[in-house]
Amino acid sequence: PGTPPDTTDVAAYHGWLYENVVKGTIKAHLDSIRNEAHVEPNTVYGATDASVPAEKKYQALAGFALFQGDERVASARYVSSKVLAPEAELSAIRFAVVRATQVPGCTRIVIFTDHIASARKALDPSVHSGQGHSLAVCRALLVWFAADPLNTLEFYDCPSKAEWDVHYEPSYLKGGSWIPAAKASTSLVSRMTRAILGHAPIGKYYSRFLPDEDPACPCGEAALETRDHILNHCHRRGVDYFYGPARTLPALIRFLERFPWAFSFRPKNGVG
Repeated sequence: PGTPPDTTDVAAYHGWLYENVVKGTIKAHLDSIRNEAHVEPNTVYGATDASVPAEKKYQALAGFALFQGDERVASARYVSSKVLAPEAELSAIRFAVVRATQVPGCTRIVIFTDHIASARKALDPSVHSGQGHSLAVCRALLVWFAADPLNTLEFYDCPSKAEWDVHYEPSYLKGGSWIPAAKASTSLVSRMTRAILGHAPIGKYYSRFLPDEDPACPCGEAALETRDHILNHCHRRGVDYFYGPARTLPALIRFLERFPWAFSFRPKNGVG
């Protein structure tokens, strides 16, 4: 991690300590929880987040993303009226939990949030700001727990500044730009944009616009080279490669950095 700054500069030392020690520890802990939830077929896990604009004339925005194994079962972003951060976070938690209880076969719900106080409030039916969200959560959970008293709901604190990849999902739903995440690399931004939009120089594109080009994947395993094939199945990744599905922005960037050929133009027949 490099040499820490002089401890007499308390602010600088604390910043270095967080970036080089604490952040990694937090991510490792959250990864272990996520990995456990990922392999359990009856577990729905995900993250919630909200954003309150600095200018009061704008409304708050909330969002969530839920997964079951490798499948994204639900995600949404929506305006949350002109409220403070706790109420916006509470609304995101409300919609995530209620939606998770509706997933068939779900017996365990794991929610990552950067506002654990709102998670506690979500289970409090007493009078408070945002009580309607709490009542909706309690109502959904009453039905869910009645179906099986052994069902479990878990909340985990996920600090935003830890920049953990699962929590990036709803964070980018807030409308923040994803381009800076490419670290100012023009090539990476181009390939990332192609991958996200699906408008890329791959077999599926060639089959539609350049019929003389071979639409098959160069790996020889797919008659039609698609985005899903490249990200999840292509043998060019190597048998030892597994970062998990590239369903979050950090995961996609790691994939593109490791495989420069992904979503690049083929160097043949003047294309690219």
